[in-house]
Amino acid sequence: EAMEIMFQKELIKEQTGCCETAGLFHRALEHYIELADIIRCIAHTDQIPAEFIVIYVGQISKQKEPKYGYECLRVLSRSKNNVRLCTDIANSWAGKVFNRREIIHIFEENKMIEAVYLHLKSIASTLEENEFLMENNLPDSKSLMILCDKHNFVLSKDINSTELS
Repeated sequence: EAMEIMFQKELIKEQTGCCETAGLFHRALEHYIELADIIRCIAHTDQIPAEFIVIYVGQISKQKEPKYGYECLRVLSRSKNNVRLCTDIANSWAGKVFNRREIIHIFEENKMIEAVYLHLKSIASTLEENEFLMENNLPDSKSLMILCDKHNFVLSKDINSTELS
């Protein structure tokens, strides 16, 4: 029986490799369990449906550990073409699987300011608490200033009264 299980694992590994070679990255992702394999496959966003990636990143984080999802998000956020995809992942799984601060940190380290803006915009539009973003002490307030500017708000707490004279 142990021999049969080993054979099945090797067969799945071989078939998954064939899927990846054939460009069926979403099929390969369904079977890969090693983080290095997952990251290698998920980078092919032009060949994988976006909806699949959004669901996959959240599910793999739940099934394995959040590190898997964070690493996937880190890889995806290296390409400016993935702004919408990264934002969709962040909006779908923040608070459920991912920590919002960590998501923003990943976006900022990859200079994806637009993704930070879009993610904060989705949070701000659902908040009833006006001071939420200010109270979270973002490490870089640039994103918050951009968000305020786009919606014609003034970030008055950052204005020093001596600067007005």
